[in-house]
Amino acid sequence: NFVDPYVYRAVAARLIDGSVDISRCKPQELSNTVWAMATSEIEVDDNQKDAFDTIMIAENRLPPVTDPVIACFGLAADELMFRQGHFKSQETKDTLWSFSKMGIRHPNLFRSVAIHLAGDEEN
Repeated sequence: NFVDPYVYRAVAARLIDGSVDISRCKPQELSNTVWAMATSEIEVDDNQKDAFDTIMIAENRLPPVTDPVIACFGLAADELMFRQGHFKSQETKDTLWSFSKMGIRHPNLFRSVAIHLAGDEEN
């Protein structure tokens, strides 16, 4: 397998710089993008893997996201949480698997999907 990390970083940069309207991306495109990055085992800044973990880290102490790949994962998570009804089960599974494979913690994403699938105890 040949993996060119510059290609993945360029794709991530285009998604996060506003060149692409992420809200117009199809769920399959988003899930395939993060899946490809996770499958390639592209290296990311370990210090930023907790950038979305508001459960373990106070929000005002979260590390800033400067790694374009991690930022791309954040955008994919935002879209999945916002458009859950548009993501097929395979796309949801691939996105969650990608977060796990990369070691990027995002408890709110996993909780949001669990509530979507199983319902909320409070309701």
